[in-house]
Amino acid sequence: MLPTLRRLSPGNARGTYFGRLVAFPGPEGPVNQLDAVITRLRRETAKKGSGTGPLTACYEAGFTDTPIAVPGDGVGAVALPVRAPGRDNGLLGFPCLSHCSFQLDRSGTLHAMAHYRSHLMVERAYGNYLGLGRLMAYIASQAGLETGELTVTAGYARLDCRGRLSTLLADSAAADAA
Repeated sequence: MLPTLRRLSPGNARGTYFGRLVAFPGPEGPVNQLDAVITRLRRETAKKGSGTGPLTACYEAGFTDTPIAVPGDGVGAVALPVRAPGRDNGLLGFPCLSHCSFQLDRSGTLHAMAHYRSHLMVERAYGNYLGLGRLMAYIASQAGLETGELTVTAGYARLDCRGRLSTLLADSAAADAA
């Protein structure tokens, strides 16, 4: 579906977050980073009865650089980048999502934290939050974990919807006055 999404929506011409997670343009071809995080979570949760327990905060999805290899990890990546250096050189637009971090608590619940460098709070926030929640739920289900809390921060948050917000607020104020 990714080629169709890119063709039908000019906003997706530079890519989609999901596309970058499952087919990051790595130097040796596409890299499925989502699979790497799920594999690591599965391996760590299998340690429950080993006396050492699973690691709780080593599941990063950095959306700004290339994957970080971990020697002896067998997974191949710690980070899940979206921004492709040399390809995504624009100052505005995709990708605004900078970072996702997944934390596993001792009860087997997966939590996530995402940071946007810039975020349109009216136009995009709901859809982005829905997508992040679904991503977290998918990762948790594939790793046999419960879904926990999602926290989202934005370095620069804008209440912007191309003039529609001021019209909506004016209409709401007029309705309240009537």
